[in-house]
Amino acid sequence: MNEQAILRHLSQHNFDIRQSAYSRWIDQKCTPDVISAIADCIVNYCQDDTNIYFGVRDIWTSDYSINLIPDIFRKPNPMDPNSRNEYDKFFGQPIKLLAYSKLLTEQRHGRAYRYNVYNLNLLKFIATNDRNAILFLNHYIKRVLIDSNWYAPFEIFFENPIQANYSLVRRSFFRYTKDFTPINGDLECGRIFTKVLNIQSYKQRTYGT
Repeated sequence: MNEQAILRHLSQHNFDIRQSAYSRWIDQKCTPDVISAIADCIVNYCQDDTNIYFGVRDIWTSDYSINLIPDIFRKPNPMDPNSRNEYDKFFGQPIKLLAYSKLLTEQRHGRAYRYNVYNLNLLKFIATNDRNAILFLNHYIKRVLIDSNWYAPFEIFFENPIQANYSLVRRSFFRYTKDFTPINGDLECGRIFTKVLNIQSYKQRTYGT
C-alpha cells in the first residue's frame, strides 16, 4: 500500500459537493489520530470480512474500542452513559468521512445508517498510524476541493500565505459551504475550515489556521 494506491482509489469516484450537498465529508472530530483510531476499531470489528454490516454504536461499544480509545485519548469509558454525546460525534463523524471517501459503503435503514467495508486494504493502511492517516486525508481533502471546483482560493493561499489570502480562502470556504450544504452557521463553518486547511498546510509545509 502506497501513495499511488490512495490516488487510484480517489480517482475512481466523484466527490463533488455541489452534486451531493453532503455536509459531513469532513468534520470537527476528523483529525488524523482519531481517523486512524476509528479505522483501527472498524478493521478489528470486521476481522477482514467485508460483508459484515455495522452501525456507529456497534463500533463504539465493541470490546476493542472500549479498551483502545480511553487508553489513547484519555477519555471516559465508552459505556459511560454520561459520555454518550461526546462519543456519538467521536465515532460518528470519522465514520461519515470514511463513508464519503468510499472506504465504507453507507446504507440508510429507517432513521439509522449501516456500513460495511468497501476498501479494506486502504482502511488498514490508515489504521496503522497517524502518518498514514495524514497522507490519506491530504489527498482526500484536495480531491474533494478539486472535484467541487473549490480549490482555486486554496492555491492562492498556498502560493502566497499572507493574511489577505488567508481571509480570502476562509471567506470562500464559508460561502461555498453555506451555498452547497445544509450548514449555514459561521461557527460550524469555522470548525470544519480548520480541519480542511490545516492538513493541506501541513503537507505544503506552510501556515495553517
